[in-house]
Amino acid sequence: MTELRTMSWRSRMILLSVICALSPFGMSVIVPSFPGMSEAFSVDAAGIQYMVSAYLLGLGLAQPVLGIFSDRYGRRIVLLCGFAVFFLASLASVLVNDWHLLVVCRCLQGMGVSAGTVTSRAMITDSQEREAAAASYTYLALAMMIGPLAGPLAGAFLDAQFGWRGIFASCATMALIIWVLAYIHLRETLSPETLATRRINFKVLKTGYGRLLSSPGFIGYTLIFAFCQGTFFCFLPIGPDIFINQLGFDNNLFLIYWLATILVYLTGTVLNTFLLKQMNADAVMNVACLGMLAAGIFTVIALLMNTATSLLPLWVLLFSMFFTGMATPLALNGAISANPDIAGLGSGLSSALGMSIGGVFSIFSGIWYDLSMTPMLFLIAICTFGTYLAFKLAKRQSLPAQPELV
Repeated sequence: MTELRTMSWRSRMILLSVICALSPFGMSVIVPSFPGMSEAFSVDAAGIQYMVSAYLLGLGLAQPVLGIFSDRYGRRIVLLCGFAVFFLASLASVLVNDWHLLVVCRCLQGMGVSAGTVTSRAMITDSQEREAAAASYTYLALAMMIGPLAGPLAGAFLDAQFGWRGIFASCATMALIIWVLAYIHLRETLSPETLATRRINFKVLKTGYGRLLSSPGFIGYTLIFAFCQGTFFCFLPIGPDIFINQLGFDNNLFLIYWLATILVYLTGTVLNTFLLKQMNADAVMNVACLGMLAAGIFTVIALLMNTATSLLPLWVLLFSMFFTGMATPLALNGAISANPDIAGLGSGLSSALGMSIGGVFSIFSGIWYDLSMTPMLFLIAICTFGTYLAFKLAKRQSLPAQPELV
């Protein structure tokens, strides 16, 4: 296996995590600017949601394609080209004055930044055996959680200081910095011999997608990732309104809860790393999914007991986020480990499916919000029970101990 040689393991994981985190960060960072954008372009609340859906569309369309290209041409070149597109789309977003062009730029942002999610996962799978990769995926899982959590906080600050254009300018700046760091420090993880034997044609794609979509391990772990994303995304669009307008708390208390969610998730990922030293990845995932099953049961109880001022649903969400922190890195690893010789194809498709399904929960949560926590709890129950059932599916396939690259 080809290793990344220019950085220490920890520095490499931090860089790959930042690369991976920019995708969910880019989705949520513009949320605080919606009122300003709505006023600037005379777009109503329904129309402003295209800023989210266009981004998700870009993610969903591009990730499978970029996964194919990364298997054929290499991880590094796909990463650099993708972030170049993200940089240009972000820069164009600062300059445009037409709403429809801004929506197009937003879609291109999603397409470009999706290269980070696809290639960072594939690079780890290329370079490490499954058990070691599971620990490395902890960094990615934490980054993918911090991204959507930190996005609104950063977006609120930037919007207050510079307006909505400042948010897109910051995205362009981050993309440029990451591009330079990746160009200097990240090397190709597929060997020249491997790349020389890879081809892209209809037969190869049909065979590859056929293997993935018929693989219980791939489908199961992808759904676990999707439901873990959805667990928090159910809360993401309506959290501020629940805290401030429904429960009557101030912004400071909401911020404390927001940060507590990060810490609880982090605790789950740290415990996951510790348990991996004592047990294999399947055993740790079993613990995490049993925890999600318990969270689902508590969610149903909270759903039945819910009142307009009850804090019980918020405690249930924190409980769910702990086990989400345990399950996510193993799901990211497992979806690719099921078919390691087509890691790029698997990474692209699983990322597209996982983030798109997770994003759908965010959309439905916002649409069904009726000034109570009932819709959120109903969707969280689907996610928590879905996680457990998805693991049952994933267990039908035994995963190889390490990649068998060809």
